Amino acid sequence: MNEERGILSRNMKALYISGFTYGIAGQLWTPFWVLYIRSLGATLTQAGIVISMRYALGVVASLSGGFLSDTTGRKKLIVASGYLSLLGFVVYTLAKTWQHLLIGVIFVSLDSMRGASLNAYTAESVSSRDRAQAYAVFQTAVHSPGLIVPVIAGYVMESEGIVQGEKRLLTIAILFVVLANTIRAVFLKETLTPRQGESRRWQRIRENFNKTTGEFLGNTSLKTILAARILSAFSREMVSPFLVIYCIDNIGLTETEYGIITGFSLLALILSRLPAARFSDSHGRRPSMLIGAALYPIWTLAYFLAPSFHWLLLAAAIEPIANSFTFPARNAYIADLIPAENRAGTFGLLFSSITLSTVPAAAVGALLWENYGPLVSFGVSTTLFIIAAAILTAYLREETEEKLDNHPD
Repeated sequence: MNEERGILSRNMKALYISGFTYGIAGQLWTPFWVLYIRSLGATLTQAGIVISMRYALGVVASLSGGFLSDTTGRKKLIVASGYLSLLGFVVYTLAKTWQHLLIGVIFVSLDSMRGASLNAYTAESVSSRDRAQAYAVFQTAVHSPGLIVPVIAGYVMESEGIVQGEKRLLTIAILFVVLANTIRAVFLKETLTPRQGESRRWQRIRENFNKTTGEFLGNTSLKTILAARILSAFSREMVSPFLVIYCIDNIGLTETEYGIITGFSLLALILSRLPAARFSDSHGRRPSMLIGAALYPIWTLAYFLAPSFHWLLLAAAIEPIANSFTFPARNAYIADLIPAENRAGTFGLLFSSITLSTVPAAAVGALLWENYGPLVSFGVSTTLFIIAAAILTAYLREETEEKLDNHPD
């Protein structure tokens, strides 16, 4: 177990630097991903299928990664899944048709194995009173390259065309992914020592699964968070992958202008992340999550009603602010309740359940978009966001109450 704990500990510094490097890679290729799929011959619905397949495989990877992490250690899963996902990026770069991307999706999905481990690793590297801020600083490091990288990516796409531009950006992204994983392999120190003396590893995994599931199902607020998060994740993924198409085809933006909007959105995320996390640490997780939930339906409405580039800038800033209030508070809430030996499994169970719900979201959103127009997609998304906010408001308890109920000692 790592004895050095804190926001500026060795482990956290390694996470910040590698997260920043990963952020550069992600912001190079993801903003125009749907345009790339479409340019390789896919319809909007087929593009939605590619995205949905990524979510479906991510469910398996996230759930298995969480429980493997609780029995084998955090670092192994974090590093191994990162290196394995590189094969997918190579396939993306070499793809000639959109069907080829489906092969790449299989390998890229392995990257989801590390999500639960990273959340548990962060929780174990800092004290409980600093957890929301630690999640916020890490996410700020990951997203900060988005201030400028999407603008550069947009310029490349305009200069070289969608297909050649995306292939060039993917090639550069591969180099940054290799660097990020190497940093983690060299500098991260294990935070969880698996229990020794067990008969078999798979037996330990099964025991952890049963214990984690019991903890989860016996906790009212965790079930409330899951229900609300499933609805909000589904509603977000109905429209989010196609915002680039909406901005370029419906509003008339250029690729560079969309890159600027993406960068401005991430600026709002960076500026709001730490203040929102401090609010969560000082005023409680529940108020923070409720503020974020209330902002999400405002985001979808504002995006659809925005008539021009300048109004889209303002609309794009709402979603990251909502995320800043919900993401660190939610992760800290869960980490506060769950003991270390079941923490990654709980995150994996939560994330895989959420991801499972989003599997059909992109395909449903694409079908509604193609057959009824973006108005219906945005309208359904907004309605689901409102329902999710209502569920949280009605059933989410203060984390101190749940902690006493589950761990009275």
